Amino acid sequence: MKKLKWTQTKKLLLKKWPIISLFPLLLASCATEEEIKRRETLKRLNLEMSGQQKIVKGLLLATQRIEKSLGTVSGKIEDNQYQENISLESTVNGLSDQIAQIKETQEISSKKISENQKDLQNLAKIINDQKSFIKKILGQINSISNETALSEAANKTSFKNAIKLYQNKKYDDALVQFSEILKAPKLFKLKKGDVPRIYHNMGIIYFNSNNYENSQIYFSKLFTEHPNSGLNSSGLYHLGLSFKKLKNKEMMNQTFKLLQEKFPKSRYTKKAKKLM
Repeated sequence: MKKLKWTQTKKLLLKKWPIISLFPLLLASCATEEEIKRRETLKRLNLEMSGQQKIVKGLLLATQRIEKSLGTVSGKIEDNQYQENISLESTVNGLSDQIAQIKETQEISSKKISENQKDLQNLAKIINDQKSFIKKILGQINSISNETALSEAANKTSFKNAIKLYQNKKYDDALVQFSEILKAPKLFKLKKGDVPRIYHNMGIIYFNSNNYENSQIYFSKLFTEHPNSGLNSSGLYHLGLSFKKLKNKEMMNQTFKLLQEKFPKSRYTKKAKKLM
């Protein structure tokens, strides 16, 4: 009886086995899918972490290399700065020595220049003294020579000698020769402008001698006989002055007006305007 029940039970179980057996499989299937997803997620995370670790490791290595390079560069920079400081100090010391040598040379040169200047000043004084002495001697020689020449000129009447005597203010001798020449102009072979010059010079000689009447005669003859002569600007001015000296203001003004009309740009006209 018991055997029969077991057999029936067994048959019942066999009939229902497929269904019963599928349930664990379904459960196992569900669990496996979630597990697979979880494992895939973990695997992906592991891969990502592994990649990040590699990146971090690479960054660490790169950082180490950079630090090493910076250390090398820093060392080189410090070495270069040290070398530059040494070179600069050496250069500065060299320049200081050169400057000291230049100063010493300048001091020596300045001393020599000062000594040379004193020597030059002494030499210049000696030369100036010699020049003064030579000038004095030459002046005496020229004076003697000129006096001799004037003495010779006074002894021989000629237009050239008369002019030389006049220019050297030997008025008496010059006046004598001018008078002789005017008496015989052909004999002395006078040129065109010689007679006006004689009139002018004789008028000046008489004016300087305060002989204003005679000076007026020759200045008047100069203007009337030779109106186009350039010497008339001086002649009319001195003629007006002679009237002033004789206190004849009316004639002075008339003469100066004539001077202004004939020679408006003459320096004597400017002088005359101040006296009118």
